[in-house]
Amino acid sequence: MGPGSRKEFIDEFNKEGSPYREALCVTILGAFFDLKSDELTGEAIAFLIRLLEKTRTGHEAARILAELATEPFVQSTLLPKMRDAEGVLKKNLAECLSICGNRHGRRYIGI
Repeated sequence: MGPGSRKEFIDEFNKEGSPYREALCVTILGAFFDLKSDELTGEAIAFLIRLLEKTRTGHEAARILAELATEPFVQSTLLPKMRDAEGVLKKNLAECLSICGNRHGRRYIGI
């Protein structure tokens, strides 16, 4: 995939209300292992966080968020969500935080 195609996919994902967002999350964005948070809008990142509540797409969203997450993002955004999380959201957040912990050399949650 060329750089132009990559940019087009990311631009589409960044469009609020795009009908392709979930599909892009599951099929395309997960393949961009070098995706950086500054390539996504704040709203697009919020969309990924909302996907954590879904069974079908939460796993991919967790993996993508974990690759993007900085330590300050984990502390300010992901950990506070974990406090009240239940069910699918809790499972996907735990997966995300586990990956983040491995990347950052930290343990964010107990096993």
